[in-house]
Amino acid sequence: MPVIISIRAPTRIAIVDVSQRKNEEFPNATGNSKTTWLIVLLVTLIMPVAAGVSAIVYYATVMKKFPRSTGKKALPPSQPQEPQS
Repeated sequence: MPVIISIRAPTRIAIVDVSQRKNEEFPNATGNSKTTWLIVLLVTLIMPVAAGVSAIVYYATVMKKFPRSTGKKALPPSQPQEPQS
């Protein structure tokens, strides 16, 4: 039972990430990228091993390569960053 729970947790994290991303935030974004990932993750949720594999693929191809913005604007490389307190 703990193995199934540990496999399903990353899938649920991926589902939340998919639902909160804008369609433009996906690599090679087409009009269906968000819908496609959501369907794949939801369908594989009923099969624990497939759910784990799909969550790992989603993490490697979307979450890791294209992290979501935190709302903070990044400084251009030419400007020095101010020290944080």
